Amino acid sequence: NIMEGWIPSWFISLNWFLACIPCIAFFHYIILHTNILLRCITTTTSSSSLPSHDKTSHHHHHHHPQHYIIIHHLTKLTALSISITLVLGIALEIYYLNKCPNSLPFRTTTHETATTALGILNDLSVPHWLMFGNLLFALRNRTESIPSSDTDVDVAVLSSDFHPAVFQSLEERLNERNYGIRKAAGRELYQITKRGITLPGPRFDIWVYSEADVRIASSSSSSSQALSLQLMEDTTLTSTSTSTSTLRVVQNLDYTIRDPKLPIDRVFPLRPIRYLNASTSLPNRAETVARMEYGANYMTPVTTRLECAQNVTNGYCFYDVHIKWKGAFLGFVISGVCGLYRILIGRLSGQQRQQSSGKKWDDREV
Repeated sequence: NIMEGWIPSWFISLNWFLACIPCIAFFHYIILHTNILLRCITTTTSSSSLPSHDKTSHHHHHHHPQHYIIIHHLTKLTALSISITLVLGIALEIYYLNKCPNSLPFRTTTHETATTALGILNDLSVPHWLMFGNLLFALRNRTESIPSSDTDVDVAVLSSDFHPAVFQSLEERLNERNYGIRKAAGRELYQITKRGITLPGPRFDIWVYSEADVRIASSSSSSSQALSLQLMEDTTLTSTSTSTSTLRVVQNLDYTIRDPKLPIDRVFPLRPIRYLNASTSLPNRAETVARMEYGANYMTPVTTRLECAQNVTNGYCFYDVHIKWKGAFLGFVISGVCGLYRILIGRLSGQQRQQSSGKKWDDREV
């Protein structure tokens, strides 16, 4: 993420393509020289198995063709592997250079799910605030729609405001609108999706935070605690003794959250905001919360190749796309692989034919 913030994308793309050259050269080297190695092994094995009086006449015998068959199939497999890798690599790089957009139906469904969920939370008077990527979008004044590469909308609520009665009312109203809600196993996370949509897919995530008191030791040994000094910056501490202080936090200890404990005065009171044409809120010190989660450069948009790969593997870029576009992409991949395969197999087979038509091998050369 740090490198992609200041290195031009064209330079990174150039290096990705250049990185393929030594890989191709390596496979090419293996193909050409495995032929020699197998010839040596075959000649040595067949020579050692003959009686001593037959070794002289063995030089005039033809070698067995098994190693040529192995080389032939190994050549095809290598050429096919290189072709698939290069074509898919080029397709992913083009996708990355276009900011890794998800399909229009995916984005539309995500937007509709978010506005529906936000409206119901407001009707039920459940205080909530934007978190994670959506917090960044709001701080960057990107409030009308989420970026094309983003995959969901995230808000946070307090566990005291999200009690069973509220959850039941939320579930009933979602059902009336053909939506469903489920709890992620082992996590304080609820996910809202349209009926019939399986995860991963367009969704609205509700992260449940609970209040807690964290004791902060004033000695130098406190540096080993999970709560960093950055967390205590501009934060009110309640002194309990000469050596310790108490910090009131809201926390969600999910493994995906970089900073799971937020000082309560950084979250409350909430700041009202319009997001996706619906009413929601930002944390009281939204800029500090974003810096704690994403670093000092949180205002700079960054799209990584890992995010692009996840969008592809999860099917977000092909979500509910017309079959003609899926067929067009499949045709591009197949035609590219076949064309590159024919070029590679012709080159590699030509090199092997040149080697096989060369000088005769005998035991002295081995």
